[in-house]
Amino acid sequence: MHQNFIYPRQAGLIGTTGLQNAINESIQKCPSELQSTMYSNIVLSGGSTLFPGFSQRLEHELRKLNSSTNRRILVHKKQNDQKYAVWIGGSILASLSSFKEIYIKKKEYDECGAGIVHTR
Repeated sequence: MHQNFIYPRQAGLIGTTGLQNAINESIQKCPSELQSTMYSNIVLSGGSTLFPGFSQRLEHELRKLNSSTNRRILVHKKQNDQKYAVWIGGSILASLSSFKEIYIKKKEYDECGAGIVHTR
């Protein structure tokens, strides 16, 4: 697995968290009754997740973070869909009529910056 996803400091990304920490922190913010389901349904998407051993290493790192619990951690991968899943999902989202109410135009982003996402 590409080390930059697990240890971003090696990529000059000091101050950022590794992927396993980002996933763990996100799930911890969910209601406690949903956390076990979330940990057992992690779905990989995007071409960067196709590195050899990526899913196994991610599962290993998540298990280390949760070693004091008996949580079942399962990272799902489907190599046929994995590479294009992000694009397909974005395409579906953009085609929804309701999406037009929340999308951000470049001009709006340029004027307000990244914080504009919190207004939609």
